[in-house]
Amino acid sequence: MYTVVPDPIHPLVRIHLSGFFDSAEVAVFWREEQDVARDAFARHGLYDLLIETPGGGPQGQEVLDAFRRIVTESPVKARRIAIVSGSTLLRMQIRRVFVSDTFQVFATTAEAEAWLTSLVADAAATVA
Repeated sequence: MYTVVPDPIHPLVRIHLSGFFDSAEVAVFWREEQDVARDAFARHGLYDLLIETPGGGPQGQEVLDAFRRIVTESPVKARRIAIVSGSTLLRMQIRRVFVSDTFQVFATTAEAEAWLTSLVADAAATVA
């Protein structure tokens, strides 16, 4: 149903979601995500989150609300979140629920990675 994998070198946590969730599964997922996020934050400071849902379809409103709470109320928060979904309907649903400058939805992983990479490059250029 999901994997949560920290990048060993870059300040990035990759999440792969598949299938349909219920509120109980979202809670279990959230605990694991926060454990991995704490480790990523301890290693890198601020980190980014890349969530891939390649085969995912629309989720129920209760599940979307649970995911929104995770993003907004988690003690350890990602600096930026990129979500990848092959489903146009799910991308529309996500955009409706998550509105933020630090949050983007993409059709491909390459687009999401390019967005995250360009923001890191822009930040580095500003510091230099």
